Amino acid sequence: MDILDTLYYIKSIGKGSTKNSLETVFRLCELAGNPQDDLKIVHVAGTNGKGSVVAFVSHTLTLAGYRTGRFISPYIDVFNERISIDGAYISDDDLALYVERLKPAIDLMQKEGNMPSWFAFLTVLAFCYFKDKNCDIVVMETGIGGLYDATNVVKSPLLSVITSVGYDHTRELGNTLAEIAIQKCGIIKNGIPVITSPQKDEVLTVIEESSQAKKAPLFIAPKPTNAKCEESGNLFDLPNFSATFRSTLSGVYQIENAATAICALGVLNDRGFRIEEDVLYRGIETTSWIGRFQRLSEKPLIIADGAHNLSGMEAFCQSIDTIFPHRKKIFVLGMVADKDYTSCMKRACQSADEILAVTLNNPRALKSEDICKEVSIHTKNITDAKTAENGLKTAISLCGDDDMICICGSLFLVSESVSLWQKTFRKN
Repeated sequence: MDILDTLYYIKSIGKGSTKNSLETVFRLCELAGNPQDDLKIVHVAGTNGKGSVVAFVSHTLTLAGYRTGRFISPYIDVFNERISIDGAYISDDDLALYVERLKPAIDLMQKEGNMPSWFAFLTVLAFCYFKDKNCDIVVMETGIGGLYDATNVVKSPLLSVITSVGYDHTRELGNTLAEIAIQKCGIIKNGIPVITSPQKDEVLTVIEESSQAKKAPLFIAPKPTNAKCEESGNLFDLPNFSATFRSTLSGVYQIENAATAICALGVLNDRGFRIEEDVLYRGIETTSWIGRFQRLSEKPLIIADGAHNLSGMEAFCQSIDTIFPHRKKIFVLGMVADKDYTSCMKRACQSADEILAVTLNNPRALKSEDICKEVSIHTKNITDAKTAENGLKTAISLCGDDDMICICGSLFLVSESVSLWQKTFRKN
């Protein structure tokens, strides 16, 4: 089975799956020998920042000498990114091997009429892989929400981490911040420490009540001081640390993510995963994370960021306005139709000098002409570039020496643009 056959099989799983139920995931885990019960897991949920927190925590644990598994969603460059150990992606051969191993379980569940989703299948596959590879610890993020997410078959994680909670996936999670927070808090377990990023009052209230109900100790990440967001990265101080933290992950929002990760690593240290202070500083400084304020190029300056919901777009625009206040900003903007795209576009227009609308290469894509209609309410500086390739090409032609290109609106667009840049534009 080659990688294309492997991916086709994985994505074909899911017809007849039960929505918002963990029953099928538990059944598949049972057939696989319940590998999740033999793993030490840090479970991360949240609307924005969970991928970055996973990156900070997992990278630092690797530097501390622990064999660290990482499970993320979605991917930017290759599917294998979703499952990695110490930064090395699962190989095509191993992915195919574990698919073959789990096929009999899927065949049996099909006969039972209780099929899991493809994401649930991949989650269980990751559990099996991490167990067989003798991971000391696994850091994994939820797909959507938390309460009904496939990753929530983990009964007793080491930690439950909740990053910034905002509006996203409202059809599935609810229309208010409190309703969304309830879903995120589904990962909180009895007596297991909870770490949260600073939250809005209505979100924090839900987290506090959920933690109290589960008798779970709650730690709120401290607010960084003396924070500086620069082109080369971020600088910030935290209480009880004498030296200044540095991070090469740029973006105002990454300061909060780093502080949340440091809080989580501190609790892990208290729970037996020893992390020396110099390793902690080095881990935060050297963490990298694709698709989040990622520099694709210096000349022209190109920054790519998912920014796929209002809070994400706000954080991205605040960052570019802070770091690059005098540069003309050319946005290549693409979004999916099932997001709150109107508020995202309104915010983008406040920072963009020029917007090039594109249609994503994705069945959920919002058409570029629809983006133009919405954006034209707020600015006349909008062009229908149709495709990501033409959008990037046009942006490059418009970009002067003191300007910059911002690719944003969807991780799907970032993924497509990263591939285009590497295969087409960078060579030219």
